[in-house]
Order: sequence, then C-alpha cells, then structure tokens
Amino acid sequence: MTDERIEQWLHGAGVKFEYLDTCELSEIDIKESLRNQARVSEPLSPEQGMLYKVAMGQGDVFPPVVVHATGKRWVVMDGNNRLDAADKLGWKTWPFGVYVVTEASEQQWFFLTITANKTHGLPSSLKDRAAHAVTMINTFKATIKQAAKALGLTEGYIGTYRGTEKALKRTLDLGIKVIPSDTMLLRLSSIKLDEVFKAAVEQVVEKKFSNDAISDLVKTINAESGQEAMLKVINYEAQRIVGEEKASADIGLKPKKLRTALARAIGVIENNEDSVVAGMSKEQKTDVANLCTKGIARLRAIVRIAGA
Repeated sequence: MTDERIEQWLHGAGVKFEYLDTCELSEIDIKESLRNQARVSEPLSPEQGMLYKVAMGQGDVFPPVVVHATGKRWVVMDGNNRLDAADKLGWKTWPFGVYVVTEASEQQWFFLTITANKTHGLPSSLKDRAAHAVTMINTFKATIKQAAKALGLTEGYIGTYRGTEKALKRTLDLGIKVIPSDTMLLRLSSIKLDEVFKAAVEQVVEKKFSNDAISDLVKTINAESGQEAMLKVINYEAQRIVGEEKASADIGLKPKKLRTALARAIGVIENNEDSVVAGMSKEQKTDVANLCTKGIARLRAIVRIAGA
C-alpha cells in the first residue's frame, strides 16, 4: 500500500523513485544496509525487532520500506528493523510495499538516510544525530542552522558536540591513553598549548577533578604566559585543588562555599560589624568562626604540601 507521507518526504528530497507492492528479502544487501544506518551506535535494536516480530506475527500491517537501487542489490534507507523482524519470522518476501529510489546524489542519499526516523520509527540518538549534522556541515557545506533543522537539534547542541569531538581527536593525536568525560574535555579544550593540554588532562584524570575544580584549573592556566610557567602551575593547582576538595569534604561544604565561608569568618574575626556578617546572630558568628579555624588549619596543610 502506498504511503502519502513517505512520498512527500521523497519528493521533498528531490529524488526519483518507484513503488512496488512487494520485494524479495534476498534482494537486500544486509551488510551495506546496516552500514547505511542513521543509528550508528546501534544499527539494529533487539527490543524494537522483537516488538515488530510479535506484531507481524499477529497480522499487523506495516509501512513500506525505502531502499536505494545500487547495482544488483538494494540498500535500505528506511526499514532495517522491520526487514530484520520479517527475516527472523522466516519470511522470504516483504509484503507491505517498497519505495525504490532510482536516482539520488550522494548528498540526497545521505539526507534521506539520516532523516528517515526523525518523525517516525525508532529514532537515532542525539549523539548520532549530532555526528550526522557535522557531516552535513563539513562534507555537504550545510550551515549549522540547516543541519539543526534537518535533524531536530538545537544549534547549541551541535556546537557543543563539534567542540567535544575536536577535543577528543586532540587527545588521541597526543597519545593520551585515559580519556576524561565529554564535559571535562570541553572545559579543558580552551588550553591552547598541546603539552599543557596533555598535562592538564592527565592530572584531571589521575586526581579525579570535579567540574568546578577543572574550571578553576583552566582559568589559572590561561592566566599564565609561556609553556614552562603553565606546566608549573598545573602541578601547584592540582595539589591545591585536591587539598581544597578534601578540606571541603571534611567540613561538609563545596569548594566555592568553603571559600565564601572563610571570607565571612575572616570578617567576623577582624570586624564583627563587617557588612557581610553584620546581620548574623551571635550563634551564627560563633559557628562561622569555628568553621574558619578548621578551614585555615586545612589550608595551611595544603600550602605546605603545594610548596614541598
């Protein structure tokens, strides 16, 4: 049975096609079809395949599949999971119709493949879509706005993905063996010098820095000039940040809150009428002063370690 929605989609892509009522599964190039799949990370879904298999076995009707005629066999553009379910049922023929794309440029073929599950079927992951967006931009010269619209993504998400992929390639090129998370890589990517970047990544992974600690480290590194000075500051900051995080854990505050609390405590000690603490009760001032005592003791220990 023909499908108006599919025909509008194909017409919109500007390709030539024809409709057939059935197709033999033997005509499908399975290996190439799975390679030509929008869901790069999972070409076939076992869960979706099982649902399709049960539904087909119960007599449900399915939409036509879409294939590209390349040589003697066909490559699936939309319908891999459906055809896989039919094959597992032992069917030799797909009975629900097939649209055969007979003429399509490389760009049209790619566009149809990546947009096949945008509005129906099993959608591709956000990461797969972002990867396709980058291909559209780099290979087919689409704008980031065009890629975002085609794949149902925000321009910001695509930009973040591109930055992360660039940073990942950089770590691999530099021979870094243990790769931090995407969020960590993105924060570290503003470090321009490769040797400094490599040293920072290794410290972050080894010391298990929090995201806040990474931001502090990068800010301090980028405030320096010259590779030697930056490498020195990495070692110093690594010890300081790790020590500060330990102190924060001991006291029960995050690093930024610890620094704020210490600043307030110093105000209490030096001047009880300081604007920051003027509104505190006597009990609150006593609590903050006690916190200051603990914090300063810990920070002194950190300074001794960092200076060693």
